[in-house]
Amino acid sequence: DNSGLKTLLMFESFLYVSSSNMTNYRWFGWLMDVTVKVSQIPSCTDLFHHLKSECDKLNPLPKYNELCYDREIRYWFWRLDFAIWEQRKELFKEDEDSVLLDVAENYVFIRNRSIEHVAPQHPKSDSVFKWEDTDSDKTVMNSFGNLVMISQGLNSKLQNESYEVKYAHVLSYCNKSKTGTIESLKLLMIYKDYKVWDKESIQAHGKKMHEMLERYLVPKR
Repeated sequence: DNSGLKTLLMFESFLYVSSSNMTNYRWFGWLMDVTVKVSQIPSCTDLFHHLKSECDKLNPLPKYNELCYDREIRYWFWRLDFAIWEQRKELFKEDEDSVLLDVAENYVFIRNRSIEHVAPQHPKSDSVFKWEDTDSDKTVMNSFGNLVMISQGLNSKLQNESYEVKYAHVLSYCNKSKTGTIESLKLLMIYKDYKVWDKESIQAHGKKMHEMLERYLVPKR
């Protein structure tokens, strides 16, 4: 079952990159738990659903306002990227040329990621996007909707760049002018859904991504 195997391996990859030195191989015990309960080796799909269930029990989804810049939330960016990858054929079905689907299909989980603001904290002087010095704007700026997780190198390169520059960066993957794989499927979803990035877009995207996690990944509490 190549499809089931690919999903299982992808989920194990997510578990690995999102783990610490203390929890690196916790998922291996989960695999053994389900294997010893049956008379034959379980299918890839059964193993995946068991891993997913154990992972969800261990990591309940925080409320939306708790997923913000000053919290340790890198796990949830990886978790969301897996959700997007798992639903890629549904999410990108309106992409007539299948370009976005190809980009999502080739996504690879990698460690050593840092969190970047899509609309920068300190926009350059020629930026059309400006933040007001208010608590409300600071909350939106540091909210889950305005954050993505990318490599430290790319973070340094794109730091304080406008949304238009970051949009062009994603476009380079879609035009196949960029080598390697895209670093954030959340960023790919932003590219798909928004030509303009403003406070309303940030809040709409953030709620949509949180609802995706709530609906598809974490059991109701």
